[in-house]
Amino acid sequence: MQSSGTSRAGHTTWQHILLGISVLAFGVVVASLHGWARDVLLFVAVVVAAGAWARERWYARRRLRALALEIQRGKVEVARDPAEAMLQQAINRALGQQCAAATGQRSRLLVVVALQPPITYTATRRAGLDHMLRSHAAMHRAVLQVEGNGLFLLIFPVTEGASLRHIYSVALGVVASMQHTAADLHLGLACGLGEQHPQPHGAHFVAPALEDAARLARMALAWQHPLLCTEPVARLLPGQAVARTPLELTHPQLPPLRVWTLTPVPETVALAGC
Repeated sequence: MQSSGTSRAGHTTWQHILLGISVLAFGVVVASLHGWARDVLLFVAVVVAAGAWARERWYARRRLRALALEIQRGKVEVARDPAEAMLQQAINRALGQQCAAATGQRSRLLVVVALQPPITYTATRRAGLDHMLRSHAAMHRAVLQVEGNGLFLLIFPVTEGASLRHIYSVALGVVASMQHTAADLHLGLACGLGEQHPQPHGAHFVAPALEDAARLARMALAWQHPLLCTEPVARLLPGQAVARTPLELTHPQLPPLRVWTLTPVPETVALAGC
């Protein structure tokens, strides 16, 4: 099953086809009329076209203002539409490279756990979840990033002397502990290179893996899976309870990745010290 970005692109294509058919049918109807009826229809068509053009121009200006504000903040939210996502991801990469060049920082390997709370969560439950995640971040030297849409990102940098498999075990231990506390949580797990940039409120990471983990968390919530990851990540975790799903994680310029469901085994909790 394709992700929502591909579905939306297909929906937009059908909209264009239907619009073209409607314009052709309207032209045939107008050509068959004479006198004042044709003049009235042409006038209505001009008014509708002018209104649609003005509306689209207003939306474009609003999107540009929002994009400018996000660039000033140093992070652009990636939309589901593939055409918009390509531009926004390119801007994020350029911002990350610019900041890395300015600070002299190098890329680091990151393991990312994303959590999208259900919409039924009250403010009290969200505050409790925030407190629990901050406790785990402090305990395991991770970084917690809270996005504007309520998404939580728990980032585990792979430090020198630590193996990737050990960081995965720590991350899965945190996941198992959180799911033991709240069984209705749905998470995404991803890995990739990223840069850490200083911010007034603390460290901030920029990496494609953050977007992948966020999309996996939203898919887990939509399809009611406790934890989702991509196939390359699943194959790095021998001994874990993994199973392939019909879902796919798609990218505009990359082949789709098969999505797997993952259930941490009890030993990971003890290994992580949770």
